[in-house]
Amino acid sequence: MELAQSESKTFVRGAKGAAQFNMALNRKSVEVLIGSLYKDRKLAIIRELSTNAVDAHKDAGTEHLPYQVKLPTMSDPEFCIRDFGTGMSKMKIMGRPEIGEFGLYNTFFASDKTTTNDAIGCLGLGSKSPLGYRGGQSFSVTSWYDGTKSVYVVGLDSDGVPEVNLFHSEPSDEHTGIEISFAVNPVDCGDFERNARDIYKFFKYKPQIKDNRITFQDTTFFLEAEDKSWGLAGGTSYAVMGGIAYPIEGKQLMTKQGEGDNIHPNAPNRYKTDYRGNNQYQQFLTAGIHINFDIGDLEMTISREQLHYTPKTIENIRKKLDSVIDQFGALISKKFVDAKNMYEARK
Repeated sequence: MELAQSESKTFVRGAKGAAQFNMALNRKSVEVLIGSLYKDRKLAIIRELSTNAVDAHKDAGTEHLPYQVKLPTMSDPEFCIRDFGTGMSKMKIMGRPEIGEFGLYNTFFASDKTTTNDAIGCLGLGSKSPLGYRGGQSFSVTSWYDGTKSVYVVGLDSDGVPEVNLFHSEPSDEHTGIEISFAVNPVDCGDFERNARDIYKFFKYKPQIKDNRITFQDTTFFLEAEDKSWGLAGGTSYAVMGGIAYPIEGKQLMTKQGEGDNIHPNAPNRYKTDYRGNNQYQQFLTAGIHINFDIGDLEMTISREQLHYTPKTIENIRKKLDSVIDQFGALISKKFVDAKNMYEARK
């Protein structure tokens, strides 16, 4: 995903010297970067690793193949996700630190997806998310690439600094791709299953769950756009982008002080507000609408758990809601016309 860029200049006339900031990698900084970043660490791990798998399949043109997910059980408490993308070379995974070159798995905020909106990822943190589980959880990365299967372990050394170690390589004719696996505390098995149900409900490309532990049910809409761009389901309203559902906070769309001064008196009611500053956007969001957005339309927080309500995000949500409101009346009228009896019409 392309990140929004803004330019800023700092004038340093008269400065006698400069020193760039650096960052000490240790157990505390890793906890801040990965552990404390997510409110729900288990849910974040499934979301981040799954979006990486989807991106890998898009890169490889293997979207016809489902990526595979193994959920932990009490008898086999391991989480595992295997994609059938391009895989990664040793150089791409761990680089050559001895000459100052680092790979994607040993560089925070390193990502090869920041220049395209064809990919969901962009921050270079999701691939390291298992480190935040249980305060420094190590995890295995198996890569099938160029006829070779290589097994790496990502974990913390004795000083709490993350490191990547190559443990084994052998020839392989298996499909290219990446597999991530790690041990799960047995008491967390139920959480992983519940989180998987919640996350994959919104994914366009759903995984194959080993042992068919869970099944997926699409959201039921009682009113839906013909092009499937939005639907009313009740409950919470969501902005769905790249398979991730972000709750929409109606208060972020409130008309700010002075903003309504330029509204023409004959403008649609949705642009006008009541005495609390609420407009029709907020009233409409109480119906529980799910709106689909293209990747890059909205900006989110670094944790990818919430939307970042920048002017761009607010404007794009408003534009979508304008379109929804314009279609709403016609769709309701059609539902009445198509109703076969009074019961359906009342419903």
